[in-house]
Amino acid sequence: FIGGLFVMNLFVGFIIDGFNANKGSSDADIFYGRFGRQIKSYKPKYDRFKPPRNAYSGILRVLIQSNRFELFSGACVVVNLCFMLSDHANPQPWFEEMMFIQNSVFFGELCVEVMLNTIAFGFGGFLNDIWKAFDLFVCIGSSVSYITSSAIMGQFAKTFRILRVIRLMKMIKPIRVIMETLIICLPQLVNIIILLFLVYSMFAVVAVEQFGMVKNGIRIGPTANFFDWPFAMMTVFQIITGDEWQDMMADMLVVYPSCTTLFNDEYVYGWHESKGWPLYREKGYAFGDCGSEWAPMFFIPMFLVCTNIMLNLFIGMILDNFSFITDDVGGDDVADTQWSAGSSSEQIQALSEIFKRHDAGTGFISINCLHIMMCDMQLPLGFRDPKGQVTFGRPGNAAEAC
Repeated sequence: FIGGLFVMNLFVGFIIDGFNANKGSSDADIFYGRFGRQIKSYKPKYDRFKPPRNAYSGILRVLIQSNRFELFSGACVVVNLCFMLSDHANPQPWFEEMMFIQNSVFFGELCVEVMLNTIAFGFGGFLNDIWKAFDLFVCIGSSVSYITSSAIMGQFAKTFRILRVIRLMKMIKPIRVIMETLIICLPQLVNIIILLFLVYSMFAVVAVEQFGMVKNGIRIGPTANFFDWPFAMMTVFQIITGDEWQDMMADMLVVYPSCTTLFNDEYVYGWHESKGWPLYREKGYAFGDCGSEWAPMFFIPMFLVCTNIMLNLFIGMILDNFSFITDDVGGDDVADTQWSAGSSSEQIQALSEIFKRHDAGTGFISINCLHIMMCDMQLPLGFRDPKGQVTFGRPGNAAEAC
């Protein structure tokens, strides 16, 4: 109990300490690291396809991007989800009629929403926003199910309508920040998976070399063996998950006379008369089916390295990004104008929006526009105070003089 609860978790502490050491220990290092991740998370994003410029599209864009429309759309998703969750086997006729009516109503609402998005943002808007594309996909699937009266397509469309509840995460800021941060963490996750694959492959190759021909035992057999590299990788994965790895190690401890040290006439009577003898003699093969008394020296380090170090890299990455998430979400409540405790996500998003207003969609700012942009930015990067007035301090007066 003490070994499993305390000693083994020391590995987690070492991993987390390594993450903290890499990102810096001083307040300035922590603030700078968080500021860099905020810049990556909230940097200006540009649409590949421009929306229509007519007046009707502009009015609809204002309507669709308003909070009231988002609340209405989210409420429809929640009510539709509640109806679908109330579905059950052998329903009464009145319940089936009610379910058909509500499905038709919310399907119509979805079609109207897709149509409004098409008019407001054009067909390219579905390629700019993955959620709009998802709604279009659900709308098309539901339409096909209604046209063909296919039960399979109906269940398919119903499943994707349930997934629309994920859109509600955009309305809840802490959950939205967590989801966006998890998406940003995917490249780190890929790197860790590649590292795990390399380490597991290393142990699998050693296992094939040392224990590839060991005879079957209590656990070693058709479902777990080191006969070749694919089987060895699956067996290593089973060991890491704790699938009776002690029994596998015990099977590898088999020695003579419980096994055959070498297949020859000394250990196997009549071996030279067997059908396989000419092939083995021609190829120069010489092998037995014994294990080794040193098997624990392989299994125990593999279990420690792969389970308590490699897999804990995921924990370190999650905790490292979780600290960024909590700082980002919690920092908005105590954000100050001078950034004495670092910047908040709201402040970085405001800077991003101001930058987009002055870069003309190019991602670059002309030197002639720099002064105007700084007048729009709030302190400490710009000249505008929290009350909205432009004030110049001593550095600002020097810049104005220049």
